[in-house]
Amino acid sequence: MSLIISMFLLLRLSLLLLFAALAVSQTGPSLWTIAPFNPPAYSLALRSPYLNTWNAQGNGPAPLTNVWPNLWPASRPILGWYASVVVDGQGYRIMGAANIPNVTEANQTAVEFTPTRTSLLFSAGPMQINATFLNPIEPTDLVRQSLPFSYFYLSATSTDGNAHTLRMYSDISGEFMAGDTSQIAQWTPVDSGQYVVLSMQLQTQQAFTENDNHAQDATEYYTFKKIAGTTTSWGITQDVVNRGLASNLSKPLSNTADPTPRPVQDNWPTLGIMIDWPGSITETPEPAVWAIGLVRNPSIQYRLTDGTFQKRSPYFLTAFSDVQSAAQFFLDDFSNALASANAFDAKLQAAGSALSSDYADLLTLSVGQVLSSLDITIANGTDVSGPIAGMFSQSPDLQSSVNTVDVLYAAFPMFLYLNPELGGYLLAPLLEYQDSAAYTQTYAARNIGTAYPNATADHITDAHDFQVEETANMLIMVLAYSQASGNGTFISNHYTLLSDWAEFLGNTTLTPTNQKSADVAVTGDLSNNNQTNTALKGIIGIAAMAKMAEVAGVIGDQKRFNDTATSYIQQWASNAVAADNSHIDFFYGDTNSNGLMYNVFADKLLQLDLVPESVYQVLTVYYNNIAAQNRFGLPLDNQDTSVATSHSMMFAASTVTNPTTQSFMVTQLHNYVSANLNNTAFTAAYNPTTGFGVDVSVAGVNSPAVGSMFSLLALNASVKSINVPGRSTVPGSAAANPSPSHTGAIAGGVVAGVVGVVAIGVGIFFWIRRRRNARLHHENDYGTYSDPKDMARSYSGGKPMGLAPGTAFEPFRYSSTNTGSGYTPSSDLYSPGLESGITQTHVRSTSEVQDLAGLTSVAAQAGYVAAPVPERDSGYFRTRRRGESGSDLGPSASQVGGASEVMIAKQSLVNEELRSEVDNLRRDLERIREEQGRAVLDEAPPSYSDPV
Repeated sequence: MSLIISMFLLLRLSLLLLFAALAVSQTGPSLWTIAPFNPPAYSLALRSPYLNTWNAQGNGPAPLTNVWPNLWPASRPILGWYASVVVDGQGYRIMGAANIPNVTEANQTAVEFTPTRTSLLFSAGPMQINATFLNPIEPTDLVRQSLPFSYFYLSATSTDGNAHTLRMYSDISGEFMAGDTSQIAQWTPVDSGQYVVLSMQLQTQQAFTENDNHAQDATEYYTFKKIAGTTTSWGITQDVVNRGLASNLSKPLSNTADPTPRPVQDNWPTLGIMIDWPGSITETPEPAVWAIGLVRNPSIQYRLTDGTFQKRSPYFLTAFSDVQSAAQFFLDDFSNALASANAFDAKLQAAGSALSSDYADLLTLSVGQVLSSLDITIANGTDVSGPIAGMFSQSPDLQSSVNTVDVLYAAFPMFLYLNPELGGYLLAPLLEYQDSAAYTQTYAARNIGTAYPNATADHITDAHDFQVEETANMLIMVLAYSQASGNGTFISNHYTLLSDWAEFLGNTTLTPTNQKSADVAVTGDLSNNNQTNTALKGIIGIAAMAKMAEVAGVIGDQKRFNDTATSYIQQWASNAVAADNSHIDFFYGDTNSNGLMYNVFADKLLQLDLVPESVYQVLTVYYNNIAAQNRFGLPLDNQDTSVATSHSMMFAASTVTNPTTQSFMVTQLHNYVSANLNNTAFTAAYNPTTGFGVDVSVAGVNSPAVGSMFSLLALNASVKSINVPGRSTVPGSAAANPSPSHTGAIAGGVVAGVVGVVAIGVGIFFWIRRRRNARLHHENDYGTYSDPKDMARSYSGGKPMGLAPGTAFEPFRYSSTNTGSGYTPSSDLYSPGLESGITQTHVRSTSEVQDLAGLTSVAAQAGYVAAPVPERDSGYFRTRRRGESGSDLGPSASQVGGASEVMIAKQSLVNEELRSEVDNLRRDLERIREEQGRAVLDEAPPSYSDPV
């Protein structure tokens, strides 16, 4: 036995030494500088799920002059993107590993990346070449943001003070649109005199189909706007032919296209465009600008609630009649796009740097990755009334899924900060389909489709084990969107669905059974019974519903859900916080378990003030004590210390009360992305000890979950007053049962008095009658009691005296039949309700707009006016059939607290009806007073409408 132990320790020590050696040996580039740090990969063209082009970095990376770009991840087939210059007759390769005669590698000297740009400097003989990849970020301009084009531009400056001849060339192959390069491609050239627009697509396309992460229904574009005084030529032909002509300063390209379609890999047809600068120059007077695009129309297949399929087009077609005109606009808009990108970079840099430079770096690395996962769509080319967005994501069990709820939840802070309506467009299809007769589960679905770009709700009604996780996620996100935008239309249109979900959480969340957490299941199939972090998210979900009920005017629901959340959080804290306050147990009753309680982030984000401040203090001390154990962060839990996720780390860091601890945790994340250990896009799941990304069926690679990096900024964003259009149509709202209209102040007072007296009289009448019936009913079922208190005193052994033999009380759960808005469960004798509300407002930080490229910003952007933000039909509302009760698993006395607490507080069934009548009467009187005193509020037009 001792030998086995010794061998185990030796093996463990060897592994640690190996990891340490690997960590020490990891170095960034040695031949050029890179700022602000060396990332796992930097972006080239990053505009959509399929125009997603990267250059890998990591340990000892090669220069761009000697590699081919990749579609993520780096293990995928290469993308044929090539660029070269000819200076004084000598060719220099800028991008791509093609071996062309008379062309040598330029010397890469520097790389710099920002949220919107990656710029590289090269030495090409006596000239310095600046090659920049620009990916505009326009989160509030849906037309520009949805344009699936990216800029690539070159400029040159003499380094010896002399004038030189200069030619610039670039091309792309068919590998951007063909996962299988044996498929036949066809192409089309358009030379309009001012613009060159070259395109290529598969001869036989397959709609809404992927092959090795390539869309099989895409058309790739390479375009160029001619510059006055220069000579532009183009060709669609074999790669070596185009590139060979480009290397010879005396010959232009052919301005022709090969006549016959052929497979992509057959002599590699390329879309090549070249510019010759006139005479000899010391610098280019303006950059030469190419635009690369990958267009799919339709881009998403969406199943409507009636079962029919809708083919949705990219949003930019609301402003352009065809792709040709859109491509020309994109080229014309270059100076505006660059100025806007510089302003965006400066603003985000200032906001992040106000917290720390490490935090600013994380924002820089993540924002483009998240936005490029979106397709913003419309029902047809002109309808702007119902935009929805599809978000591409991957997970171990859901390949290429659409709007995966837990991934959307992780990304949501970025949408809240940049433009909450983007979050609304992503939530819309999830809510729309589940709020229909087609959806049969009582909890939220995991996604709206399991194979991107098919938002077809396939398998959406299948049972799954992430019920608490996804249901709470949806409630939290709906409230977060509503608070950030001020738009309560989701609450109005889907109130019944949302309240049903909160009912489900009331039955299941306090002690989760057979439930999974999306993060804990990253590398396995762990069913986390009694996981406190999952329970916490569900409790916060109930509290979020209480807030939504409040703004909707459903006072009964507001109190009921608030009381439940308050009771549950007290029981949670009593059973989850370790006795010595050293940590939070990751599993109820297991004091040796611990981990990240990152779900408290939602309490902070929504400003619910539900979680006791003492819990935040315990977590802060705990994180502070263990953070230094790993260089790259904290594991999700101590059951498996090999897995951390970037979003759990950032959520946890956002909630600590000590700024030093928070800064240290942010730096750990920065250590992970800057350690030169990985060579693919920002991977959300990783090993906090070794720093290597976790690759489980490419889960978390290039994931939009890294939008969580915006958590600290989202917490500082302002919370708006929520306008709920059609408030009077919300079931159970006070506005849905208004008091009679009044014709004047005096008459109004008289009528109000009469109404009050009548209401009191009617209430007393029904109260007496119901009390008598209740007494007779109780005597018949349980025996005779002279005082209702006798029933409460009669509990013994889990049941009151007088019950039939073998009868036992079940744990408390909401009634499946008494779920209307007027139903109020028994009050918790030990947890009085607390009114939740907004206690403080934060304002985002801003910075002066800077033009880093030296270009003049253009206020009036000719040729295009942004479409107005669509209004939502405030009168639209569809009721939903009340779903049957889901799982009837609830917290038992043995699971949570003592038996007497649960029995007394939750099982006073005999008194329930009497209390309900009194409460109903009280609420009726309150409603009458509220209607008399409520001021008429002007409702601002909403900015989002559900899809038709």
